[in-house]
Order: sequence, then C-alpha cells, then structure tokens
Amino acid sequence: MGGALSLLPSSAIAAGEPVNRSAPEVTRAGLNLSTSDGAWTGQTRPFTYEWLRCTTTALESCGPIIGETRPTYVISRADLGKRIRSRVTASNPAGFAQAASETTAVVEERLFPAAPPPSEPQPSLLKPRPVVVIAGRRRGPLTFVDELSVRGPVGAIVRLRCNSGDCPVRRVSTRIGDGRRLRLRRAQGTYSAGAVLEIRVIDDLGERIGKFTRVRFRGRGMTPIRTDSCLQPGASRPSACP
Repeated sequence: MGGALSLLPSSAIAAGEPVNRSAPEVTRAGLNLSTSDGAWTGQTRPFTYEWLRCTTTALESCGPIIGETRPTYVISRADLGKRIRSRVTASNPAGFAQAASETTAVVEERLFPAAPPPSEPQPSLLKPRPVVVIAGRRRGPLTFVDELSVRGPVGAIVRLRCNSGDCPVRRVSTRIGDGRRLRLRRAQGTYSAGAVLEIRVIDDLGERIGKFTRVRFRGRGMTPIRTDSCLQPGASRPSACP
C-alpha cells in the first residue's frame, strides 16, 4: 500500500533516529489482515505494531484498536463501515519513528460468512424408555409365547402386527394404562416357524422417538431372533437409536 507518514520532524531524523524508506503494507486474506514492517534504516530494536480503525483515509480520523499489538489482525463486526490501517514503530537507542500503511477498503457486511440456518430441534426419546418382554418355550417346530407385555409411559400407543406364518392374532392396537404395564394376552400363544412379530411403541402426541421390536420365530430347536431399534416421529420404518 502507500507512502510513509513520518511523525517526526526532519531535525529528529538527522539525530540518528530510525528512518522509514518504505511504508508498511497491509494484505488481507478473508477476515485476516497482516502488515509488513516496511523498509527502514537505523532500526536496531524489535518493531512494535498498532492497528487503527479509521473513518476516512486521513490518519487524523484513526484511533487505536485497544489490545491489538501483533502484526496480524482479524476483522470483526465492530469494524463495519470503517477502514483499517497498521502503524509500525521502529526504534534504536537514539529514539523512534513511526510509519502507517494506507487504509484498507471500507469493511462491508459481505466480508463476513453467512450464518448457518438454525438447526431443527431433535426429538427426544420416549420416556421412560419402553421395555418389551417376550418369554416362552419351544415345542418342536413351534414356539409358545406365554408372556408378551410392554412397559412404558402412560398413554403410549402399542401396535402389534404378525406379518407371516401362523400367529395367535394378526393385529393389535392399544394404549399403556395407568399401571405403565400392558399385557398383550391376545398375542400370547403358539407361533409357527417363519412367523414375524413386530411391536411398535410410539408417543401418543407423535413428538418423541418410539421403540420398534421385531421377533422372527424359527424352526425346531432354534431360538427366535429379536432386534430392537427406534422409530422417529411419523416414521413407518425403524432406525438406529440416537
């Protein structure tokens, strides 16, 4: 960027203080500003840095940004509508001198990344978490279920469906009562190999994540296969639990 702005009279320069030969330059990468030191003669001590916030290109319109004393600066929304410049101080035993860079362009809103859209609130789990209890015994190729019950929150909807094979009942839809335990007596009984039982426990308001239990009954001497997963509100298919 542009020429040096010396803050010292020519008589001071003659006394041996540092002399600026080329002003600092500010470069920008996104919101990050960096300043060079400029070119100097007579400088023997480390440079010091300031960042200035300006209303115009004139140095008189600038004021220091408190606490910013490094050769880098990150533009913030406090700089909107303003210009930024750096000021570098060189010193030696005889004294010091300062030089300022040219100002940046006016800081505009478009420099700042757009805020991400607000995320949708995630549904919570149905609580207390439903527990599906299935107990029984095998009789040759058949399985006799002598307990089928669901524990869960009062008012939760329980939907049972037997998809294939021989089942005591094909469909049941009911709710968990005040005791928080529902016994599905109609679904207790004998299931043939290949029968698939699905039990859904869902929120009566359709706002929380429910439970999905699937049991596939198998042949002689083989234990039924059970899987438990979750049901998102309004979903017909199960998914992994969060």
